[in-house]
Amino acid sequence: HDSTEYIDWSKAEKNVSFPNLKPTTKPISIRLPEYMIDHLKEKANEIDVPYQSLIKNYIKQGLFNS
Repeated sequence: HDSTEYIDWSKAEKNVSFPNLKPTTKPISIRLPEYMIDHLKEKANEIDVPYQSLIKNYIKQGLFNS
């Protein structure tokens, strides 16, 4: 099938951005001591965020603020 029969590609925008797209994520496995997980869950509960999100924020801060 040839899309040129349906679309005029000369009028297409070349620099289109999609600002609302979330970055692709990849699940990982990490082993943490139970006391650390418990502490993370307590802190996350205090600020009303999922503890996995809190972990991601801590990692992000460590990566980009050093």
